[in-house]
Amino acid sequence: MGNAQRVLQPPKLSPDGRYLTDMNGKPFFWLADTWWFAATKRMSESALKVLLHDRAKKGFTVILLVIGAPPEVDPFSVEAGNEGGCAFLQNGGLNTHYFDHADGVIRKILAAGMFPCIVGSWGHHIDRFGVETMKHLWLEITNRWGDLPVIYCVTAEADVFLQGSALHETISSVRWGRLFRFFNALKIVRKLFRTAAGGQSEEIRRLLATRVEKWDEVARYIRQIDKHAHLLTVHLHRKLLASELFHHPGWLDIDTIQSGHTKSNAGFMVEAARRGCKKRPFINLEPWYEGILGNFGPSDQRYAFWACILSGAKGHTYGAHGIWQMATRSDPFLAHWGISDWQEAIRYEGAKQIGLAKQWLMKIPWWKLTPDIQATATEAETITPYEPFVAHINNQYVLAYFPKGRKNICYRLNNFSTHHTYSVTYISPVTMLPQREETFTNQRSYSMQAPLSKDWLVCISRFDEKTEK
Repeated sequence: MGNAQRVLQPPKLSPDGRYLTDMNGKPFFWLADTWWFAATKRMSESALKVLLHDRAKKGFTVILLVIGAPPEVDPFSVEAGNEGGCAFLQNGGLNTHYFDHADGVIRKILAAGMFPCIVGSWGHHIDRFGVETMKHLWLEITNRWGDLPVIYCVTAEADVFLQGSALHETISSVRWGRLFRFFNALKIVRKLFRTAAGGQSEEIRRLLATRVEKWDEVARYIRQIDKHAHLLTVHLHRKLLASELFHHPGWLDIDTIQSGHTKSNAGFMVEAARRGCKKRPFINLEPWYEGILGNFGPSDQRYAFWACILSGAKGHTYGAHGIWQMATRSDPFLAHWGISDWQEAIRYEGAKQIGLAKQWLMKIPWWKLTPDIQATATEAETITPYEPFVAHINNQYVLAYFPKGRKNICYRLNNFSTHHTYSVTYISPVTMLPQREETFTNQRSYSMQAPLSKDWLVCISRFDEKTEK
């Protein structure tokens, strides 16, 4: 075991259960990257080495990977397996050789100074294999890696309703280089996911309710067999908090959502964060991936990060199209989400910029950030979903993020003390470097001019308060 594995200790809940800490009680910031296929043949040793170095350098602290059956492939397909074969056997048993090879990936993530978040297969696979097989999977996971500083995620998209035949038709309908077939496949995917999200039929609702009960049983089993009380969470598909889908389960440590790959869910992303942070740490486990569907560039990644953090999230998850499924130009795997290449995706600016944002937050007591939806007043009548997000820290700091795409230039922040002097710093969210500084004294409110051509982060701090470490 490498030095990093001996030093790393698993994160845990804070004493008040509202954020994460390391074993010494120091607040821990979850900044995750998404590598669903990291335990499969799609992740070569050379690619793993390059990605680990890059993500550690950029400040990522968690890596999401699936152990068992990853998304959008048959569990017995070549794409689901590694050098040891597939995780599951046709008789319902487990293939230990698969786990032997996955072990190397887990340990290399730890050696790079990041925590693996182990996801136990994709949600709909429990319908195929059953509860007992999924319990067996988790028994294998806890026996192999329970002594290591890992994080557990019961499953991914616990509530997605994708039947194997429909999924196979979706993937096989794509013919590279034929634009019509590509967009036709894309329509199929969107239709399937709308069905999963909306649950149009009573039959689907009944089946999904049964599915949730199955995964709830597996989650309670994990709690029972986990001797070291690892953090436990779950990844969803529908527009719900995990605590709502599972009706406030006692086993859930981190409340989560998937806001997904559409800008129409921006409002849900913010509202869910404000709602989800009240009792547990809240983290968006799947905001829009950078580059997916040819969209969601760096400005969208900055928006998702700051919208979540200033709305109550105690960490953030990132994904890059090309890396989550380990695609290349010569092997455009799962290209119904868009052609991609992991060697290009590793250079996406969004990952670098949210890494800088996380690094900047380490300078202040970020875990005390409290959303303040009453703090701003616009000096124009038009309000859009891209209005500023504001949070404060015990009246010591106020952070305001002004997204690109807002309609107004002038905003007013309220509720300052008339007995103090405040420092105002305008920061570029691209570089996290100060662009302009000023002060104000003896004012209940402060008016800001934020040019529309770019997004801005504004930090207001009291002069007579020392930064709390």
